[in-house]
Amino acid sequence: MDPVKKYFTTDVAEEISMRRLIAKSASDWELYWTFTQGGVPVNLTSVNSITFTYGDDFITENITGSVYNATEGIIKVVFTVANTNVDLAGKDEGEYDFDLSVADTLTNTIQLQAYGKLFLLERAGTQSATLPTIGVTELTNCASSPYSISIDDSGKTFIWNGACDYTFNLPDYTNPTASIGWNVRIINRTSFRVIIKADGTDRIDDSTAGGVIKSVAADNINHNPWSSIKLMVAGNTSGSAWIHAVEGRRTWSTA
Repeated sequence: MDPVKKYFTTDVAEEISMRRLIAKSASDWELYWTFTQGGVPVNLTSVNSITFTYGDDFITENITGSVYNATEGIIKVVFTVANTNVDLAGKDEGEYDFDLSVADTLTNTIQLQAYGKLFLLERAGTQSATLPTIGVTELTNCASSPYSISIDDSGKTFIWNGACDYTFNLPDYTNPTASIGWNVRIINRTSFRVIIKADGTDRIDDSTAGGVIKSVAADNINHNPWSSIKLMVAGNTSGSAWIHAVEGRRTWSTA
């Protein structure tokens, strides 16, 4: 199977903005970054140093990149299970700052940079995560979609393990204030997408009334299998429940 490829473009004539990368640490993937100036590719023929650095207050990891297409201004960085675990003492999952440096160290005529946040998902795609055993409902039948979660299901875990996209409907919180703290966890063990729908005028994070949240991130990257989310009723907004994703939010989207 070919590694996942991620593509970004930065125009150095404009203000450089932060970018978000979400990746599975348990699989190989490739980053392709195009540098332009005023919409015209930057010529990278003389570039001899490309480094992708990421880390936090405790670790720093450096990965050497290469010029993929000099005249089109494209560089490439290859990430493997090995080079994303070298200095992380086995705890590779988490959020890190990253810096991408592209330079001609001999003449200093090319000094390009990009930066942002790198989110490494430890268990995504490994098929080795530990499942809970108490208060768990595993669903496999596509015909049972949509599945209606009840107000009495607080604290339970629902696992989707079937061969299609699947929908969960959240309950009607007739008294949202009294329901604050109500929570449920949903785990997607498949490569299909899970959709969670709020009832009536209830909201999920930044969604509109009766909104949804899907097991695909805002960057439209599918992080299944093993994407997991925990939802909790966190407040009452004009008589409607505000449901907050307290865990797993970065790999799901309300878009």
